[in-house]
Amino acid sequence: MQKELEILIKKPPTWLWFLLVVWGVIIFLIYAESFLDQLAAPLGSDFYKFYLSAKRLLAGESAYWVKDAVVGGAGSLLNEAHAELHPNLNPPFFNVLMVPLVALDYGIAFSLWSVFSMLCGAVGVSLVLKNRWVGTPPVVVTFLVQLVFFSYYPSFSNFNYGQLAFFIFFILALALNFCNAGNKTAGGILIGLAASIKLFCGFFILMLFFAKSWRAFFASALTVVVFALIGAALGGVESYLQYFAVLKTIDWYGVNWNASYTGFFYKILSSEYGFGWETARGLWVQAANMLTVLIAAYFSFQMASEVEKNQFNGFFALAVPLMLIISPLGWSYYFPLLFLVFPKLLEEVRCRGRGLPVMVFVLGASITLPRIELIGFEGLWAEGWRMYLFFLGLFLIVASVILINSKSIKIGT
Repeated sequence: MQKELEILIKKPPTWLWFLLVVWGVIIFLIYAESFLDQLAAPLGSDFYKFYLSAKRLLAGESAYWVKDAVVGGAGSLLNEAHAELHPNLNPPFFNVLMVPLVALDYGIAFSLWSVFSMLCGAVGVSLVLKNRWVGTPPVVVTFLVQLVFFSYYPSFSNFNYGQLAFFIFFILALALNFCNAGNKTAGGILIGLAASIKLFCGFFILMLFFAKSWRAFFASALTVVVFALIGAALGGVESYLQYFAVLKTIDWYGVNWNASYTGFFYKILSSEYGFGWETARGLWVQAANMLTVLIAAYFSFQMASEVEKNQFNGFFALAVPLMLIISPLGWSYYFPLLFLVFPKLLEEVRCRGRGLPVMVFVLGASITLPRIELIGFEGLWAEGWRMYLFFLGLFLIVASVILINSKSIKIGT
């Protein structure tokens, strides 16, 4: 069977290429429809909020607003005011990065954003494959995995909302390649860049500290400091005060796409959708987060010898799902980052032949794959069903990578 598969990969038949091309065309049409819908109705896209924040920053106004505020429009909606527009929750440094796009018409800026987002996703997949393949991965394999990546519902959700996951995925995939190649300084700088754009990526820096990878740790930490100073210099120190003030106004932790501990306990312990134990919510969240940090500390410390030898696959496989489940806003459209776990999964199958962790991972990923609609659920599940499923999927993925790394550590000692 393995020999036939190798022949199929090396010399793919015409019918296989035909099926892959048809699959690709279908995916392209789905994404193209989403792009046109967002272009016609910008308010449905998170990119519009990013664009509006940068435009307000250039105009000397605050780049942040609370959910119930009335804010002026941008781009094609320049003369309109918006009420209850959700705020931009990215740090000031990200707003500074967005400023060059404000010089362009909104439609052009959004088009460039969408194209480069897709390119980052595709190149990120190629980097992940390159990380585990001996030599250059076959074109048919790269194309197939890219199709799987873009068919994954959280990937489409990321594109549909004009979000950042593909950019972060590319940055972290490149960081993984640099770290495995022994260039921990470059890898650390890229991790610092990711953390400067999305705060939950700072969990990587904490794990680098636990793993005693000092070069990567100091490179990433220094990068965060430098980019924060750039954000303060160009956006104003008050922008950080406004940013943290807006974070305190968040009250939508229980939405269906928040798969983190915070989202899960916020909803399941609420009076409206769950058991009515609001006073215990914070305690449960903090206990789960503390346990996760202890797990991260333990395995990072155990992986110190691997990291010292430039073997970062297990490190990244553990860091990605842990940072998503511990983030207060672990939106499901960041789940494309879970493809960074694949190198460790492939290593597990090829080198150790153990399928249980892979089965658990695939089960977790499959739960988040389709867009499942509500059918006949009532009571506790009526409003939280999708978030519960996303949380369950992410929790299973966390369990799979813990199992992988625990077995790896035992074998290596």
